[in-house]
Amino acid sequence: MTLHCFFSRNRLLTANTIRSIRSIIDDIDEVGIEEYLTSRASRTCEFAVRHSGPRVINEEAMEEIFAETKSGTFAKNWLQEFSLGMPTLNRIRRTWADSDMEQTGKIWREKFGK
Repeated sequence: MTLHCFFSRNRLLTANTIRSIRSIIDDIDEVGIEEYLTSRASRTCEFAVRHSGPRVINEEAMEEIFAETKSGTFAKNWLQEFSLGMPTLNRIRRTWADSDMEQTGKIWREKFGK
């Protein structure tokens, strides 16, 4: 692969990534994080956000989550959660649905038309 080909491919991947992120942000703006997670994201995505997301506060926590993903720990946890009928995920859904962030987002969307 030539250097020019490498950079052209990276630009295309970066542009596609940005478009995907913008699409997700537009959806969240429209319906809120809670609605997005429960009705528009995959269950695997939702479980990852709710299970691992709160820990992502620094580089050390991110490295720990990456290691769990690489070792298969996340997949094992998700498969167990799914096979049990998603009790932890459902509990977290109820908790987050009543969060200050979700309530503020609802007010914001009502006031500003999103």
